[in-house]
Parts: sequence; structure tokens; C-alpha cells
Amino acid sequence: MSVHSVPLSAMFAWVIDGFKLFGRRFLSQIGAGALFLLLVVLICLPMWGVMFSIMGTALQSGVPMGQSPLTGHMSLFVGMYALTIVLSVALFPPMVAGWFRLCRGIDRDEAIGALSVLAPFSDRALWLRSVSFAALAFVVYLAFMAVMALAFWGTVADVMHQVQEQQAAKMIGVAAAPPHFPASFFLGYFLLIVVGSFLQFVFMIGFADVALQGTGAVDAMMRAMQAVFKNIVKLVVFTVCMMVIAMVVMFVVALVLGILAALLMVLMKTLGVIVIALFEILLMLCIYPLMFAINYFAWKRLLGDEPAMSA
Repeated sequence: MSVHSVPLSAMFAWVIDGFKLFGRRFLSQIGAGALFLLLVVLICLPMWGVMFSIMGTALQSGVPMGQSPLTGHMSLFVGMYALTIVLSVALFPPMVAGWFRLCRGIDRDEAIGALSVLAPFSDRALWLRSVSFAALAFVVYLAFMAVMALAFWGTVADVMHQVQEQQAAKMIGVAAAPPHFPASFFLGYFLLIVVGSFLQFVFMIGFADVALQGTGAVDAMMRAMQAVFKNIVKLVVFTVCMMVIAMVVMFVVALVLGILAALLMVLMKTLGVIVIALFEILLMLCIYPLMFAINYFAWKRLLGDEPAMSA
């Protein structure tokens, strides 16, 4: 299993092929997206319930200025947060693996449907491999965050100190000094976004390798990192271009949605809220299939042994 060097034009073809794949089994992928969103809701529901309960109690009893609403409930909050993380680590990775197998099945014209994303839950070996890879990815991300914290701790501490001074000034009713953000703050933020984005890409094609090649967690991580570094310059150009395109598309969508929302609010406020909520849900149901489809084709050209889909 070799790592390939991919031309820049082929990277843009990932996006085109991803949209084509989405169109081939539209309803199946929408159904899979609904299952994915349902899993998110079920995992986060206990945490949300605790948060709404704590916030409701705090609002009724009145929380002194400067005091956290979580005061007196921290152990419950930490416990529910830990439960959410455990459930996420146990349940999300096999479903991600199922998404990539769904993409490959559609690409090969196999008889496959929305419930295929749940198939890894009945495959103990794949479930364990996907959870192991997710745990390894979490460790890599924590290591990156630790390096960032060590490198920019002075900058972060300075910004936090300024925020505390502004809050203190606001509480006693005096004018606060305008905040000053050093250049290192913006450098750290830039590195956090850029390196974090590339790590996310590494994790996605690594997940695909675990699901589609049966690769172990460590080997999949190493192969994914090798693929990214082998194509790093082209990936940077591709990522910048896609970010610009995404910003333009999101601006247009937000503008159209804002105009539509304003018109509907004038006619009937409730109808406007319902239409906007339905649109956002539909958008989420489309984003997940496209994200997995594009990353599937990225894996296929970088780490797989098959040519990209041409029709």
C-alpha cells in the first residue's frame, strides 16, 4: 500500500467527484446524515439537559455578577461532560468508518443504503480499530495543543489579564483601557487554524484507511501523515482556494437566507422561524455526505489503489 503524489488538478477533482457521488444516492446519504445528527443529539442530550437545568435554576434564584452559574454544580457538570466524551469516543468512530464504507459502496454501485453507516457496530474488529484510531488522533491533537500552549503561554496570559482588567473596570463602573493584542496572538491563532485544519484532514483520510484497508491505528496515522507531507505544497494551495470559494458561497447563502428570513418575518414570524430551521437542518444533512465523499476521494487518490471516479 503506497502513498501517492497527486497533482493539484486532481485535488479539485475530489470536490467534483464528491458532488457526483452525493447525487448518485441522494436519499441514502440524506438518511445517513439524519442518523448521524440523531446520534449527535442522543449523545449530547444528557449534557444539554443538565446545562438547561442548571441555567434555569440560576436564572430563577439570581446569580451575583461575576459568579459562574455552575457554582455548586461543578461535579455534576464535569461528570456529564466526561460521560459525553466517553459516549462520543465509543460511538462516533465506527459511524465515521461506516460513512466511508457507504461512500465506497456507492462508488462501486453496490446495493447499499443509509443503514450501512451502522454496519461497523456489528463488526467488532473494525469498531475497535476505529476507536483506537480516534484515541490516537485525540492524543496527537492534545500534543499539538500542548506545544501551542508552551509556545504562546505568555501571549495567552497577557490577553487573559487584559480581559480580567476590563471585567473589573466594568464592575466598578470605570472606563476600561482598550485591549491590545500583540502580533504573537495573531500568529498563534493563524497556526492554530492552519495546523488544526491539516490535522483534521490527516484524521479523516486516516479514518478512511482504517475503514477501507483494514489498517491498524498507528499505521493509518503514519500513512495519512506521509500522504499530507508528500503533497503539502499542493494541499496548501488547494486549501486556500477552497477556503476562498467556501467564504464566497457562505456569503451568498447567508445573504439569500437573510433576505428570505426578513420577508417571511414580515408575513408571519412563526413561519419564518420554521423555514429557517428547516433550511439549516437540510444544510447539515447535505454537508455531512459531501464532507465524507470529498475525503473519500482524497483517500482514494492519496492512499488507495484505485483511480478516481471519472463519471
